[in-house]
Amino acid sequence: MNAQPVKHPYPRGGAARAARLAVSRARRNVDLRGVLAPDIVSQRPRPLCVAFAVSVGHEAGRTRFGALPEPLSPEPIWAYCTGHGQTGPAGMRLDHAGTALAARGQPPLSQWPYNDQLGIGTEDPPDTIGIPPWHTGTVRQLHLVHDGVEDELEDVLAAATPVVLLVEVTDEFDDPHEDGHVDVPDIRARTGDYHAVVCVGAATHPTHGRRLLIRNSWGEFWGAGGYCWLPLAYLIAFVPLAAVVQPAPQRLNAEQ
Repeated sequence: MNAQPVKHPYPRGGAARAARLAVSRARRNVDLRGVLAPDIVSQRPRPLCVAFAVSVGHEAGRTRFGALPEPLSPEPIWAYCTGHGQTGPAGMRLDHAGTALAARGQPPLSQWPYNDQLGIGTEDPPDTIGIPPWHTGTVRQLHLVHDGVEDELEDVLAAATPVVLLVEVTDEFDDPHEDGHVDVPDIRARTGDYHAVVCVGAATHPTHGRRLLIRNSWGEFWGAGGYCWLPLAYLIAFVPLAAVVQPAPQRLNAEQ
């Protein structure tokens, strides 16, 4: 996706940041888990985190506009990008996933089940689901300020829209506390690969400050039932990108 700077309306600077921080901590708590089907599908050893995150964001967007919560299949996104030479052992880019979502879309997961044995390969769609496009949408980048206060992200969450985040996997993220809290690493901490997750809420903790509720694709045994609490301060150095998924309105209107 386009990584050029996005102009934003939020004031910056020391005093302005302090004011924004106070407003951030006073925001209402948001929990969007109710707009998603409860089961967390694990990507297992396949590098499909981006396709999984886009699928969850797409599902939530469709639910927001009247569809029933229903997981969407990540395989069509991976298959489309594989056909265009855009996937590999390290995964795929979010902008490429957005192109696939707009061009091909996704059927429900029940119609194209996830096969965790395919590795970096893919498969043809089942004959029973017809030809694409299926449920289509777009991926739009958000602006991150990287100063510990993310107004646009919080505004989007308050409007009941989950946010896809690209996080650097640190030891702290890899192994959250039992309650799901992720410590903020030292700026010099060793980092691993980038990993796509979905932010589905936010809340202010009396000790840890403002935190984001993150839904991962590593199964229910990671974190707290497949979720973690990520402090906004983690985004300063370890989250380079955020985006939202918007379902195509014409497809939704046709289904209603």
